[in-house]
Amino acid sequence: MVGLSHNFTCMATGHPIPSISWSFKSFAQESTTMPSHHVHLNGHMLTLFAVKTLQSGTLTCTAVNEFGQATASATVVFRNPGASSFG
Repeated sequence: MVGLSHNFTCMATGHPIPSISWSFKSFAQESTTMPSHHVHLNGHMLTLFAVKTLQSGTLTCTAVNEFGQATASATVVFRNPGASSFG
C-alpha cells in the first residue's frame, strides 16, 4: 500500500561473508534512484518509507565476496488502498 513503510530481506551466506547491496529500477519514471529507505542488519534488511504509486519497480539484492556474486530480484507494485487489481 502506498504511504506505508515496507521491509524486504536478503539473506546470503558464504566464506568470506558476502557484502550486500540493494538497487532499484522504477517502471514509470525510468529511474534507478532508490526511494526513501534505510538499510538494517548489515545490509540484510531494507525498509522503504512512505512509498508512492510511481515508485513501483524492480528491487534487486546483490551479495558479493571475493569468489563471486549472486543476485535476487523482486517486482514491487505499490497500490492505493482499495484499488482494484482488475481493469
